[in-house]
Amino acid sequence: MRSAIFVDFDNVFIGLNAQDEALARSFATAPLKWLEWFEKSLPPHAGAPSQDPRRLLVRRCYLNPKQFGDYRPYFIRAGFETVDCPVLTTYGKTSADVHMVLDILELLNYEVRPEEVILLSADADFTPVLLKLRKWDLRTVVVAVGPSAAAYRAAADIVVDQDVFVDTALQAGESRRPRAVPAPVRPKPAPQEPPAPEAGPARRPAPRAAAPSADAAPKRDRDVFSEHLRALVDAAQEPVAMATLATAFRQQFPELGDTWAGHSTFKQFVAGLDLTGLEISNASPGHVYDPARHAPPKDALPEYEETFKAKHPELEPLARKISQLTDTPFLLPEDYAFVLRAMAEETGPGYESMSELAKRVRDKCREAGIPVGRQTVNFIVRGITFAGHRLGKAQDTAAKLADLFIQNTLTLCSGAQFNLSDKETRLLKAWIRQAL
Repeated sequence: MRSAIFVDFDNVFIGLNAQDEALARSFATAPLKWLEWFEKSLPPHAGAPSQDPRRLLVRRCYLNPKQFGDYRPYFIRAGFETVDCPVLTTYGKTSADVHMVLDILELLNYEVRPEEVILLSADADFTPVLLKLRKWDLRTVVVAVGPSAAAYRAAADIVVDQDVFVDTALQAGESRRPRAVPAPVRPKPAPQEPPAPEAGPARRPAPRAAAPSADAAPKRDRDVFSEHLRALVDAAQEPVAMATLATAFRQQFPELGDTWAGHSTFKQFVAGLDLTGLEISNASPGHVYDPARHAPPKDALPEYEETFKAKHPELEPLARKISQLTDTPFLLPEDYAFVLRAMAEETGPGYESMSELAKRVRDKCREAGIPVGRQTVNFIVRGITFAGHRLGKAQDTAAKLADLFIQNTLTLCSGAQFNLSDKETRLLKAWIRQAL
């Protein structure tokens, strides 16, 4: 299904921030996460083929640049067109709603017209445009964060409630309130016989406080589920989010429903499978990954992040932001120093190739107990070569490699429209170089 998404950033962010600052920040800094939910997990419209995936052809975000301009790079990185809507009145009113209405109506003149409009706003001023789209036979979806008028909700084909958006999109895979589903239909016992007891632990939900039972599903089924999980992770180039895996399992095994073979959450269901060689991250939204091939997810290292904050409180905020906007590895300065020294040692006469260099550096990190995977090393190696350096021509120093990587990181920040101040540039250099 061809879709267009329009985000009234100020409206959604302020609504979330009034309830939970962490949720508001997740919405503002990780749009790719909830965009994936819209594309893969948003329920289909009545009468539409359920197997047709959504394609978000148009992505636009409207925000107040003075108040929320710092979040613009995250949306640009997620493929959004951002429209600045500054304050125009003494009462703080912006023109976001007018811009949005004009752009939405412009869709009607497109040669390839979207079939669906997704609107993230609780502003009832958009009611007339929803009615207009209905007349033109465009399907509509509204995500209302905060109170919204009944007429506004009635004008949309699908209304995504705030709790659903938070539980399944912003906190994918960590639903706080699992939906109730009908119990399996069983033949009624004969009148003269007492009701048959429920058979087998597979039909009995596991207690929430207890670890999932290894026998929650027959062994043969668990083997099939484990093989499918491993195939999904093996085919991925990076850690796979729990929400993505849950969607894939629903498609392959619809009989699992939302009960997940007697487990209260999908994560508990996965924990009961054969995970030999795989790891589960415990931080929201949760991922499954192969530590031999994948770098641990950034959100899967809460202890590492706390260590970073404790040791380098002046560097951590900028390092986190640069990492989120450019994928630059979120490593402690001392870990960057270790990687760069190990890399310098491998660039002399024994240098073979970039691939072999990354493998050797990764192995040294593993021996030293440093949580750096091969993808992280590959990123650093590529960054140095993108700065114009040819590896293997001579024995490099760690300081030289650090300067080249800093140069590439500045280029990445510029490309993400994150222009560093002089102070931030000094902090970036300290982050990469200070432990050398």
